Amino acid sequence: MLRKSINKYHLYIFITLGIGILLRLYGLTQVPPALHGDELGTGYNAYSLIKTGVDEYGKSFPLTFRNDFSPLIFYATLPYVWVLGLNEFSTRLPTAIVGILLIPLVYFITKVIFKEKKLALLSMFFLAISSWEIRFSRTALEMIWAVVFQMIGILFFIKSRSKNNSSLLIAFFSFFLSVIAYQSAKFTTPLLLINLFLYDLKLFKKNWRLLTIYSVAFIILPIIGYFLIRPFKEMRFVGISVFTVWKNSLPPHTSFITPINIINLFQTIIINYLKHFDPTILFFDNSRLRYFQVIGSGMFYPWQIVGLLVGTVVFIQKISLKTYRFLLIWIFISPIPAAFTTGVPFANIGRNLLMFPALEIVCAIGILTLFRLLTSFLKPSLIFVSTLVLTFIVGTQMNNFLFNYFTEVPVKFALFWGQPLKETIPTLSKYEPSVNSIIITDTVKQSYMYLLFYGLKEPQWLLKVPKIRNPVVGYSKIGLYEFRSISWEKDQLLPNVLLIGTPQEIPDNDKIIYEVKQDNQQVLLRVVKT
Repeated sequence: MLRKSINKYHLYIFITLGIGILLRLYGLTQVPPALHGDELGTGYNAYSLIKTGVDEYGKSFPLTFRNDFSPLIFYATLPYVWVLGLNEFSTRLPTAIVGILLIPLVYFITKVIFKEKKLALLSMFFLAISSWEIRFSRTALEMIWAVVFQMIGILFFIKSRSKNNSSLLIAFFSFFLSVIAYQSAKFTTPLLLINLFLYDLKLFKKNWRLLTIYSVAFIILPIIGYFLIRPFKEMRFVGISVFTVWKNSLPPHTSFITPINIINLFQTIIINYLKHFDPTILFFDNSRLRYFQVIGSGMFYPWQIVGLLVGTVVFIQKISLKTYRFLLIWIFISPIPAAFTTGVPFANIGRNLLMFPALEIVCAIGILTLFRLLTSFLKPSLIFVSTLVLTFIVGTQMNNFLFNYFTEVPVKFALFWGQPLKETIPTLSKYEPSVNSIIITDTVKQSYMYLLFYGLKEPQWLLKVPKIRNPVVGYSKIGLYEFRSISWEKDQLLPNVLLIGTPQEIPDNDKIIYEVKQDNQQVLLRVVKT
């Protein structure tokens, strides 16, 4: 009987993991429809390191990449590109695997914290079908890497109570990897560690010397090192921080330290923080989110509102228990770094990603509590009907998300993902010997990277040709290629030049030699030879 129970339980885990793997690997190179500039930068810089030992800027094995991107994802992608070559699959696969790893991690963390298998399995299932996790796993962006290593750190830190010090060493090494995986983790990881110390004061008091040494060696020193080796003005945070915007918005010769200015700054930070709990973004519509746009779907499914509400009630009732306090603090510290940046939350919801796995656990607690409450007073037949209704709602909303994501996103957000440029770039090389210049629109962000990646430009070529750096990231000119907005009135007069731009930049005319159309109707990109 026990053997049957174990096998059945393991089967549920296997099926859940299988669903998660399928949703993260199916059509990985087709959805999203092309690699975004940041993804292309990850793959191409890994390729450049393999071929030349330097990144796109000619720096030998750097500690930060591009415009202050953390290094972990670039070096982690390197072996995949080395084995599989430079392509979309080799670039996205490492992050997809990391996203898959998060599924069992949530199971083990929930189990070790709450010591309940059913709750752990339900949390795992919610993460496997999660709207947000599917999207984060299918794009080669670094934020999910940080979250996975933070979760590994949490798991081994808590397990170290019953294990030897090797578990603590693994925990802190994982926290170190999170710090070098994503810039926001430089703020959330120390806060998360403090939360763990509060969660297990007994462990902290017993091993405070060792924990202090590990904290300094694995977290504090790497963070200090980053601030020392990187010029302050070149730090990514400086460019996106609310402090920079606040300072630039003040009238000339105005003192920063005045009550009204300080109040305005704090108001901005608080509003930014609260925006990460916006119900529209969480449950109903992500069409405005960069990288993760889906019309009519939120980061969570609408049915999860019930689970989160009931889970919140449970947490309020059990706030005196350290387990529930730990999870609540985990949730509330997660948006803190994002609150200090601009474009909240549409520019990059990933700065708040650490909060989402914890919310899945809260939702699982709520749903399981609700189910147990219903089974205590409902007849078996009504329980069966209720289960069918819930399954239908979950399946319908999941189907709605999957349809929107796998069918609508490649069409409606094709230009954002650079799909037209992806199709056009390979055709340009044949014109290189016969034109004076090739001007490519910068409407698609980091359009130079589409040339390097999809144009199959070798890193050795990039090192040799003359270039002009872009003040933000990459290059505004590489050889005869120029990356800027198209001014049709002026640019059509340039002699023997190839222009690649959107219909808004290039009107219909008799010089068009190539067009990329959506559904054979709407023009997305035009190529003109003057």
